[in-house]
Amino acid sequence: MLRIWLAAAVALLSCASLCAATPAEDAYFAARQAAVAKVKAAVDANTKEEVVQKLEESERAELLKQLSALVGPKPQGYERSELSPESLAPDSPGGDALDAVVYAKAEKDPSIAVTTQGVANAWLAAVRADPESQNLNLPSTLPDALKAVNFYSLAIGGDAAFSLHAPIPTSADPSAVALLGAFAQDVGPTAPNALVVSVLRGDLLYVIQAQPAKAPKPSTACQALWKTFEQKAKKAQKAYQASKEKDESQLEAAQKAEAEGEEAWRQCFAKALKPDDLAALGKQADELVKLLP
Repeated sequence: MLRIWLAAAVALLSCASLCAATPAEDAYFAARQAAVAKVKAAVDANTKEEVVQKLEESERAELLKQLSALVGPKPQGYERSELSPESLAPDSPGGDALDAVVYAKAEKDPSIAVTTQGVANAWLAAVRADPESQNLNLPSTLPDALKAVNFYSLAIGGDAAFSLHAPIPTSADPSAVALLGAFAQDVGPTAPNALVVSVLRGDLLYVIQAQPAKAPKPSTACQALWKTFEQKAKKAQKAYQASKEKDESQLEAAQKAEAEGEEAWRQCFAKALKPDDLAALGKQADELVKLLP
């Protein structure tokens, strides 16, 4: 996470026309970097864990106030808010997440992450400048990045990766992008568990995450297709183990079979979606957009 925010400092200087940060956003960036530095210094000094935790909670609370002032009114019916990312500690899971105010209710209710386009553009530029993230191939502009699967893995996924099952048609807002997909940590296909809707409105970016109201179960044909690739992966994995983990080509073959199997499963699932399924999910996406101020 510290790596991303060091990159952000450079990115802000090199993308003035794209990021167009306001003085208030510049103040937030400065406070954000100072907070990260304080927490890192405490960790490096082997400070007691409970002391570091209290320091981090205090710094995150101040950053939440500052960012909340930048994003303005709360979404309708939402009172509780938290700061993203969840931690300021170096190398923490999800520590490179997009800075946003995240509004939430109960676990089953939609969550709404809100940030300014200036903050989002600076974060995007920093990710693209980071050598360890360049293989994600994120687009350089925010509207295009919102259509990219890897944006959601890094921005809001925490330590889970986002996989796309199908784009969902929505007409609630000209800028809206709705994606049916799944956040997961495990290898192998995962049934859709998230409907993500992103909206650029004014100078703000909203990312809504909800449980799909209608998510058809994977067909037996799709499951059988995955099993074929899974068997190939297991065979290659056994060969790798038999070589006493020296034959890297077998390990690569296992990983390739798993990746190709997941993609084949997702394509199979998408083809099985019926017009009624897409219409129902599109209606849900439209209703989610109505939650925004």
